[in-house]
Amino acid sequence: MLSPIKSEHLPGLGGHSRGHRTAPASLVTRLALSTMVCLWASTAIAGETLEALGDRMKIYEIGAALQNGDFAKLRGIPVKGYKDGLAGFMRAFELYPSPSHSFVTCAGDALATPSGPRGGCIVSVKLARKSVDGRFRDTGIRMEYGVAPGARAFTSNNSAYAEHAIRGDGALEAQFL
Repeated sequence: MLSPIKSEHLPGLGGHSRGHRTAPASLVTRLALSTMVCLWASTAIAGETLEALGDRMKIYEIGAALQNGDFAKLRGIPVKGYKDGLAGFMRAFELYPSPSHSFVTCAGDALATPSGPRGGCIVSVKLARKSVDGRFRDTGIRMEYGVAPGARAFTSNNSAYAEHAIRGDGALEAQFL
């Protein structure tokens, strides 16, 4: 029959090891549990479904905003140097999302990454100007942002214009001066 293992014989569980005092079992247990909770929380977000990602990042609200010109919903899309993000940039240059050419989607292959397509959500904005008769005139610029499960913010989705907007280097603004 096996005898029970006593904590004083196991390093880190309250006994002595090689003449050094180790942390009490309760402290070690608390640290281990804290680490496990942190790891679980980060993998829970990283493992979120595309539907949950779309809800969390308000993708479909952004999609509706692209169709009806509701700039308030575009604030969370990053454009450095503009307090209201994409909404602030579009107001500053009197731009609008072209309703017939702007869209959102969440799919298993939506994001373009160096290692190939990956699951996530994208916001694709075709910039336009509005003529006096209310029609949209294409500016020739598409900005595409993406967000992967577990990510907290939008990044460029293989879009040079979105990269310039995020960096705030002035290259995007130069197109409209």
